[in-house]
Amino acid sequence: MPASVPPKLHGRFTLDAASDGFTIDQDGAPPARVILLSLGGYFIRGYTGEPLPTDRTGGSPGAAGALGQLVEEIQARVRAAGAEFAAFVCTVSDTGFVTMQDDGGNFTVTWTDPALRDILGATGATSVSVPATKGVTFPNQHRYGWYPNVAPSDFDGDPDLSGVRSSEARATRAPAGQVTSTSYFEHIDRSFQFAALDDDYVFPTGTPLILNRDLETFWRDALRRGVRFRYYRERNVQTAPGGGAPWEYVAAERTQRNLFADDVTRTAPTWARLYNASMRFHLYVA
Repeated sequence: MPASVPPKLHGRFTLDAASDGFTIDQDGAPPARVILLSLGGYFIRGYTGEPLPTDRTGGSPGAAGALGQLVEEIQARVRAAGAEFAAFVCTVSDTGFVTMQDDGGNFTVTWTDPALRDILGATGATSVSVPATKGVTFPNQHRYGWYPNVAPSDFDGDPDLSGVRSSEARATRAPAGQVTSTSYFEHIDRSFQFAALDDDYVFPTGTPLILNRDLETFWRDALRRGVRFRYYRERNVQTAPGGGAPWEYVAAERTQRNLFADDVTRTAPTWARLYNASMRFHLYVA
């Protein structure tokens, strides 16, 4: 049965050498600390109980490693940079907004590259000054995430439900008749449907405009690119329904190839601001 609380979807993304850091300094406690994050794949946050990879808790900055959790790594790296940041906290809310806070004093963050700034939902400024205790919550939702305003109207993504298996296996026949087959992963087909979504959760619209909140942006950043994403059935529960790692999916080939408009329809001609969305995914099976 679909949950009554809206879900959240976290797409996997990659930090490269151009987007792996920032500087942070606390007022009256120079010098500025240079923060370098590990390169590689990330989700915006980890699920409850997910260990932070060992190379991301004080190991070699910039080293590639296991899949990471971005806000947890930022917090660990900043705390390790200097004693003045022992109380620094970086979190993401259940609606997708990132907060930085440090009860130790005012601090300033200067972005080395706009890519990391944009992932976190910060504004276009090159730096942000943060007052002590209050912290700062960035005005835009983080990238690579979707937090629909309604629960799915139809959902068959539960791994305990049977489903049609598909494979990435591809067979090639040579002119002489030889057949070569390549197989990588198997998937189980699933479908999600959402009814009566507010338009600003579907398209980049609304006043004020909140970037990255809409399905069209998430579709462009994650779904059509075929990257893995984590599905939390209830956005305020940081695990799968029974605990442990959340369910992971990749968009089905049809969803990847479709135009965004192919999967989204207006609820009714007279309800101009409500939309339905229907998408097909594969349950990720390694």
